[in-house]
Amino acid sequence: MIYELPFKPHETCIYAINKVISRACTAVDYTNSRILNLGATRIRADDSGKEADSCFRPMKARVLAPTGSDRESEPWPNVVVEVAYTESTDHVLKKVKEYWLPDLSCVHDVIVKVVCRNLFGLMPKGETPHIVP
Repeated sequence: MIYELPFKPHETCIYAINKVISRACTAVDYTNSRILNLGATRIRADDSGKEADSCFRPMKARVLAPTGSDRESEPWPNVVVEVAYTESTDHVLKKVKEYWLPDLSCVHDVIVKVVCRNLFGLMPKGETPHIVP
């Protein structure tokens, strides 16, 4: 059963955000402070689970089970990326507030990007098209 089939603009936006974050973190590659791109990892809390569009965290030691992001010993990500394309802004912000940021013991920061459709194609909401080098 397929629950969600991602659209190209959604995935393209996630890739672009991941690329910017990864480039910004290259100075700490191959050090103890290395930042890991965990991708679209399923994270479990309480009696539910969500899959972030992407998430990042530094190299960390395992945590005491069952406090990890997998209900075992996997550390929580520090940054979660959520891109809203087919879902409403209200829906994605509710997910951020109620799941990713209910307290500061889990995820530290969430980046939300809303991609909207227009008559001339796809553009990020409130922006004009431009090429990022």
